[in-house]
Amino acid sequence: MSASGTSLTTKEIILRSAIEVLNREGIEALTTRRVAKEAGVNLGLLHYYFESKEALVREALLHFISGQTEDFLNLPQEDGKSDPLDELIAIFSMIQERAFGKPGIVFYMLRLLLGQVAKAAAEGKSEAEIIQHGEVPAGPMFKILGFIATRVKMVVVAALGSNEELVGRRSIQIFTSLFHPLLFTPFPKAIFGCDLSTPEGRSAYVRGVITDALKPPDN
Repeated sequence: MSASGTSLTTKEIILRSAIEVLNREGIEALTTRRVAKEAGVNLGLLHYYFESKEALVREALLHFISGQTEDFLNLPQEDGKSDPLDELIAIFSMIQERAFGKPGIVFYMLRLLLGQVAKAAAEGKSEAEIIQHGEVPAGPMFKILGFIATRVKMVVVAALGSNEELVGRRSIQIFTSLFHPLLFTPFPKAIFGCDLSTPEGRSAYVRGVITDALKPPDN
């Protein structure tokens, strides 16, 4: 049963189990036999839905990403009345919580994403081609990032005006400051003194970064 009380199909149970194994134990430990055990189904039934480990991992990542996409798209849309700071805090707080909740998945997807982007660049593919036809997770993840980038730019413009150079610089500042700690989840406190181990610490960090980035320049 899901948290909402809706019954899951056998296929959904298998996909969620694959995500859990990948998150906890890594891709090397993920086998169809291991996932079948996690899901509580026999191996033959798993292979009825997925012919190989590769097919299972691909669909599991799509299942995970589609859930994140739906949640982001369901965030309140900018209506001219809401507080820009609150909008960005909501978006990046969700990102932080999902990433800290499943760091193994995040690291694995980033590894795939960087590899696919490097391959696409070597083959001379355009950004549009990566978004439309990229393998998992490149295409779906770029769609999420594009949505987030659009919202960031809208909020920065609302706060600072339409100076293109300033808006671009501050938007990149927000992205790098909030995404970078996700790559090194155990270390921000030890190295930089920022405790991101709790939801409260993460929320305070997100709010501080965005507040700083939206301050008008002195001159």
